[in-house]
Parts: sequence; structure tokens; C-alpha cells
Amino acid sequence: MRDLGHIQPMTRRQMRQIDSLAMTRYGIPGIVLMENAGLRTADFIEQELKAFEKPWTVAILTGKGHNGGDGCVIARHLHNHGVNVVLFETHHVEREDLHDEAAVNRAIAHLMPFKVMGISDADWTNALEEVLHDSQVVIDALLGTGSQGAPRPPYDKIIELVNNSGDTVVSVDLPSGLDIESGYTPGNCIKASHTISFAAPKVGFYKNQGPAVCGEIHIMDISVPESVYEEARQGS
Repeated sequence: MRDLGHIQPMTRRQMRQIDSLAMTRYGIPGIVLMENAGLRTADFIEQELKAFEKPWTVAILTGKGHNGGDGCVIARHLHNHGVNVVLFETHHVEREDLHDEAAVNRAIAHLMPFKVMGISDADWTNALEEVLHDSQVVIDALLGTGSQGAPRPPYDKIIELVNNSGDTVVSVDLPSGLDIESGYTPGNCIKASHTISFAAPKVGFYKNQGPAVCGEIHIMDISVPESVYEEARQGS
């Protein structure tokens, strides 16, 4: 894998430019970037699971945005490699909308033979607590880089349950509840054991509350062309 240690922390605007340039300048479909992100994260989680005795159970908590789509890709790859997966959704899946890459991966996940549950289920808080109790690793794929302000219901309650679980927590791209610009946590925020950051680190990881909630930071290569980084920096 390409070493991304030289990549400087990026702002929210720069990250959007990176995604846009990769897709428009180089024609890399968003669904390819999402697949790369999910696959890299699944590989990392499999290595983490080796510290636990089998059978392995991973709870994957997904929001309605692209982070949730990443979570669905992770769920598919882990299941295919023999990991017991439970997918928890904070939203209703609209299967008719298959144009968005996140929606495509959600629809695929619903065809997979692993358990899918969500806030529409009766007594979902107790059900989620049971899932977290039975899991060795929790994947935080709730809120993405566009999120600002304190997490609203049901995210605030989900974050509270995860933080109280005592599980190893892997955050996808950033801990949900962290502002990637300021590094502040205006409300409930995931306290990650590991943060998997795609393409580049975010500036908020290293400021204010960022270091306290990110845990170990890992920068994953999702095959963004090298020239894109410099152009994003110059355009900031």
C-alpha cells in the first residue's frame, strides 16, 4: 500500500475538493472510492480481531450518508471472511434510489445474510445494548465530514451507548460528533480506539478535543491520484 505519511492534514473544503477532483478530473466513480475505503477498513479490522478469541462479532453502526455506505461495504467484506456481522441503521433504506453509491451499498447489504436492525425496531436501545455486549469491535460509520454541531437524536443516544460499551471502537473517517475543522466536540462524541481516515488526515484530529477522541489515527490509501492532493491544497 502507498505510504501517505507525507500528506498534510486537510480541511473540510479540501477533502471535498479531493473527492471532486478524483471523480471529475480522473473519472474515478464515487462507488470505487467507497469500495476502496470499505475494503481497506475491513482489512484493518480483521487484523484487530486477531487479538480476540473466535467466534468474532462486529457491530457496524451506519448513518444515512456516505459514511453509512462505507459501513455497508465493510459489513459485506467482513461477512465474506467469516465474521459475524450485525448492521445497525439509523434510517429507513429507500431501495428505489440506486443512483447514489451509498444507497447502492445499502441495498446490497440488505440482500446479504447477516442481521440488519435499526431505530425502527421496538425497544431499539436495549436491543443495541445487547448487540454491543456481544461484540468485540464496534464500527462507527454514523456521521461524516459534513456533520457540524452537536449530534441530534438518535445519534446522541447511540454515541452514549457505544462509549459505555467498553468495546474496541473503530471510527470511519472521523469519530462521530467531532468537528473536523475546529477539533471541538459540541455534544456527544464517539471516543474511538482507532480512527481510519481516508486519503488524508483532517485538521481537527490534532486540535482541541480531537486527540482525546480519535485514538490511534490510520491514514488509508483509497487510490486517489497523487496530484490531486497538491491541487486541493492550492485551491484552499
